[in-house]
Amino acid sequence: MTDLSNSRDIREPRTKPGVGVRRGEYYTYFALIFLFALPMNSIAYVLTALTGKALPSKGPLKATWCEARTVAAQIFKL
Repeated sequence: MTDLSNSRDIREPRTKPGVGVRRGEYYTYFALIFLFALPMNSIAYVLTALTGKALPSKGPLKATWCEARTVAAQIFKL
């Protein structure tokens, strides 16, 4: 017969301590990075369109979203 007295309850969520705090902090950094990067990506997109070069595959919002996600993830990876 198996002794289950030391096992954790199966219904307990598998979360790490402080995950909620880190999530809020992540979204704060993400929002700040997004807000600062959006004007720069918009200007770059418009300048690319005005010079007659091919437009980037991602629009300014999508490019900014991807950059902010990457940078915020790198901050919390450390």
